[in-house]
Amino acid sequence: MAGFFLRHQNALIVYFLQINICESGHDFFNGNWLSGLRYGVREAVHEFCVVEGWEFVFLTMEIGDNPSFAIRKMK
Repeated sequence: MAGFFLRHQNALIVYFLQINICESGHDFFNGNWLSGLRYGVREAVHEFCVVEGWEFVFLTMEIGDNPSFAIRKMK
């Protein structure tokens, strides 16, 4: 099943967005450690989810690219 997701993750993200079950973002990681940049995306998304009552739908794990994520309002 994981192989299926890896091959079709972009199509699944588009589908979830089209049926309005989630919002998405990219670059879900700490930063660029080689240049000493901290992005704060992970912390900001976590804080938003806790404060506003949202939850993770999925987190991609692309090889050689930055992870994307999707969140949705909890029911």
